[in-house]
Amino acid sequence: MRLEVGKPSAMIMGYIIEGVYATQEEADADPVDQGNNRNNNQEGWYKYMDIDGDGKITDSDRAPLGNGEPDFVFGFSNTLTWKNFDLTLLITGSYGNEIVMTYGEDAYDAIAKEWTEENRYGAKYGVNSSLGNGTKVDKITSNNVWDGSYIRLKNVRLGYSLPVNKVQWLSRARLYVDASQLFTITNYPGFNPNVSSNNSAFGEGVDRGVYPVARTFMFGANIQF
Repeated sequence: MRLEVGKPSAMIMGYIIEGVYATQEEADADPVDQGNNRNNNQEGWYKYMDIDGDGKITDSDRAPLGNGEPDFVFGFSNTLTWKNFDLTLLITGSYGNEIVMTYGEDAYDAIAKEWTEENRYGAKYGVNSSLGNGTKVDKITSNNVWDGSYIRLKNVRLGYSLPVNKVQWLSRARLYVDASQLFTITNYPGFNPNVSSNNSAFGEGVDRGVYPVARTFMFGANIQF
């Protein structure tokens, strides 16, 4: 995250990945030094965009990748009734924010898209080396920033009021079923798109492994004598 005058407080800064070197010949032909050493590009490394044009990748090459704060959040609730039935809905969501996913995509998908000698072309993920270029793998890049917009059916409650007109000792009897977190529509591949970090506006939009929201079902009754 970076604070700049006139820019959003939760602006996400990181490296833009242009691709992965498919072969050593492609790596050698690139004039930009991706690692810490001169002329040491390796096949399977990420190819980062050289923003400042100095021929090497440094912190100065980080660019805005999104904003952790949404353009707006919304909620909608309504209760519908028909005869003795009642239905209450609660829908929530956000729009226009990005999320930094720190724990990676689905492991099977990531393995299938990782560069190997057998999977050189079209790879999305570079070799996770501990030297030079690989040290940036653990930092924020365009590969791990995702659209965080979502819409969620947060709660649904369906009730039925029993007819008690002929029961003198009973004034009301209602049965209901309640379901929470039924589904979420989002392009975000993480556990939960409703994330924040450090309870701070400056850390919004960082997913450090928020526990998945549990789907729950409850049955109950309201009895009044």
